[in-house]
Amino acid sequence: MADYARECQRMKESIAPAHRKTWLSRVMGETIRDLIKVSFLAGKDGNGDLWTSSAAETKFGDRFSVAYKIRPSGAEVTADKVRLTDTAELRGSYQILSVDSSQVTVGPRGERNKNIATRAETIWKNAIAGFGTFRERIVMREVNKVWDHFANGIPISRIRKPQIRAM
Repeated sequence: MADYARECQRMKESIAPAHRKTWLSRVMGETIRDLIKVSFLAGKDGNGDLWTSSAAETKFGDRFSVAYKIRPSGAEVTADKVRLTDTAELRGSYQILSVDSSQVTVGPRGERNKNIATRAETIWKNAIAGFGTFRERIVMREVNKVWDHFANGIPISRIRKPQIRAM
């Protein structure tokens, strides 16, 4: 019985709040941040649906308003362009905003970026953050790693995220 009690104590310690916070920051927060950056590169939401314009009249497969002729960068709007990717400023502003032992929050930094992201998700109906089927599959892989580590007696804080970054 003493061995079983020690094993239960070890399991309890392996998922202590400090270990959960480390895992949420290093693995889950960075994974979510990178998935959002991938959305910008693809011009798609978490389900793989293309971001589109909410204007009454659109062009180029509903991506842009007919009235939208020149991008903020000065480039002409053409069919091969993807919205919200003129510069990496908005995409790069998505960071881990807060983390504790029960949750991690990822979002844009800076008032301008928050305003643009809010408009994109509410007025334009283009989901930047949040979960879709693709993102859920990635997150479930990370959660399953936690259970594997837990079952093998390894603290979840020792899990590392692969060093793949969306640029």
